[in-house]
Amino acid sequence: MPVLVLGRLVQGLGAGGQTVGLYVVVARAYPGALHGRVFAAFSAAWVVPSLIGPFIAGVVAGALHWRWVFLGVAVLTVAAFAMVVGRLRTIGGPSEPASGAGVPTRIAVGVIVAVAATLLSMLGDWELPRPLLVTIAVGLVVVIVIAVRPLLPRGTLVLRPGVASVVATRALIAGGMLGAEIYIPYLLRDEYGFTPTMAGLGLTGGALMWSAASEVQGRVGDRLGNARTAVLGIGALTLSIALVAVVAVLAAPPWLVVVAWTIAGAGMGFVYPRLSVLGLAYSTPQTQGFVSSSLTIADSLGTAMVIAVFGLLTAFGGGFAAVFAFATVIAGLALIPGLRLGHAHETGEITAAPSSEENGAAG
Repeated sequence: MPVLVLGRLVQGLGAGGQTVGLYVVVARAYPGALHGRVFAAFSAAWVVPSLIGPFIAGVVAGALHWRWVFLGVAVLTVAAFAMVVGRLRTIGGPSEPASGAGVPTRIAVGVIVAVAATLLSMLGDWELPRPLLVTIAVGLVVVIVIAVRPLLPRGTLVLRPGVASVVATRALIAGGMLGAEIYIPYLLRDEYGFTPTMAGLGLTGGALMWSAASEVQGRVGDRLGNARTAVLGIGALTLSIALVAVVAVLAAPPWLVVVAWTIAGAGMGFVYPRLSVLGLAYSTPQTQGFVSSSLTIADSLGTAMVIAVFGLLTAFGGGFAAVFAFATVIAGLALIPGLRLGHAHETGEITAAPSSEENGAAG
């Protein structure tokens, strides 16, 4: 297990840099009016892996061993690198560095956040009295909240309208959706006796609808508006996770879980790429990397913190019902910043660009 954890940490370094790089490439290579379609295409690129990935992973794990699943993915990353490395040479960097905390400071606080989040995720396995565990958990959350401020746009933690609320919304919906998604196969396997292959297929409907809804949003998002997009997407996500919680409580038929997760995918597909579009729309050429990294941090940190709480709930005997109930609350809270997204120039009609101070770190 320590080797697996180390591998995941290294994988996270690569995935974080890759995601930020892709966002900046989109900002530099495509006009703002096409960003919605581009991010919809990103979601569509998940269709084939999501269709065959969980099934193949289940077959490989059942027939051979789960370690072979990771080896196959490693081969695919080499192929992806060979396809894109030459094409990226024409993408230039910013003309001047972005304002805010310097690179060494951001690296230092990033390490603090990562260590605190890792410790938080391990608390569920510590054999300590519950009051002490809760105290340590609260302390680690405080450390994370204080340390992460230079890595996020100013006002993110107080849900300031604009880019700050874009990042906050991403953190909450990622925590609710991606955190709960990890427990879907557990629920289907432990409570309903699903095989690993069938439990993996239970996630496929959500992945398909995520892609389909992203395509719809890419076409109609500008006409629908950011507030309506947030309400529809977050509302569908929250209700679907709540339905899974009800299934866990009542031991309802498992097909309801599959239906609910299909709806959850539709909700995420509707709102998630819109937040990516808004993040770039609120950026200047100097802050595209910073805002893109903030969105990536929001995704990973929101998910990590929610999963850590899930671990504590499980350790305290909460079970699946408590896990999905908490995920429902987290997803529902995303409506608060979701209604404060505002408008930048996401339609391609450039208005006043945000100032460096507005996009800068919280310092």
